[in-house]
Amino acid sequence: MKSIFKLITCGVIVLFFSNTSFTQELNRKGIQSFFKDVISNPDSYHNTPSDFSTNKLEILNDLEVYRIDSIDAVRKYAYLIANNLTKNDTNSILKQDVVNFLLKGFSDSNSGTCGIVSDLLKDYAKKSYNNKARNKILELLYLTPPYYHELIRLAGYVNPDSTLKSITELLSSGIIKSNEPYWAAKLALARIGDHAAMEFCMKQIKMMEVNDDLVYDYVPDLIYTHQREAFDFLIQLLNSNEKNCESSNAESKEMIVCGYRIMEYLAPVIANFPLKVSDSGDIDTKNYTEALQICRDWFLQHTDYKIINEEY
Repeated sequence: MKSIFKLITCGVIVLFFSNTSFTQELNRKGIQSFFKDVISNPDSYHNTPSDFSTNKLEILNDLEVYRIDSIDAVRKYAYLIANNLTKNDTNSILKQDVVNFLLKGFSDSNSGTCGIVSDLLKDYAKKSYNNKARNKILELLYLTPPYYHELIRLAGYVNPDSTLKSITELLSSGIIKSNEPYWAAKLALARIGDHAAMEFCMKQIKMMEVNDDLVYDYVPDLIYTHQREAFDFLIQLLNSNEKNCESSNAESKEMIVCGYRIMEYLAPVIANFPLKVSDSGDIDTKNYTEALQICRDWFLQHTDYKIINEEY
């Protein structure tokens, strides 16, 4: 009886490891099959694989051949799949490797792909940028790739050694001169802690009329700086009762206070914020008027509020 039990147990163990190996092989073959479809139909939309049960570092390594493919769509999906490898994964080595993989996208011949990776990279915490990634960012700053302004902001966020020196040098040499990169450079310097750059940004924004354009286009810039001076200004706008913004209700022509939207920008970057934010980025509440008052009262009672600086 014992020998039969041992035989069954061994059989289960062998079957388990066989299935694990099979699943791993199937998943990698699935990636190959996916790219065959992309190559056959490069102009069609393809659902990007996001469910991985195998060694993700091996899959990332497999993606390298697709990252350098001649077809734009193949390269694009290589970056999208690489990013998906880190979803719901706590492996810090994997995240660092994916960040380095994504940074290669700034050298892609298709500017659209550069734009994609610039957005994806914003989702990674500073600790996911190892020395290799930080050095790559500094190197790219001098190559002025497409979406250069986004790269500059990324540099200000990650803040590798000599970022302040590099951006200042690029500004003084005239390499950074057009409007969008210039503004990004000032914001990046402000994020790093350059007081003169922060003063420049605040001066420009304070001259603007408070309306939807300011709220949607420039409040995110002030949030990006993660500087107290910028946040104190936003809290002033949060407390204003002037109705300068349009309602999110398309059927309503009534103007509303701009504080509602500013409240949503502040929520994810303030420690111990009193209101929860939904996955969509909205304040999780059924009564926005009440939520805004809670927010105003909280800042009144917490003048020593803390800004979360580990995220973009």
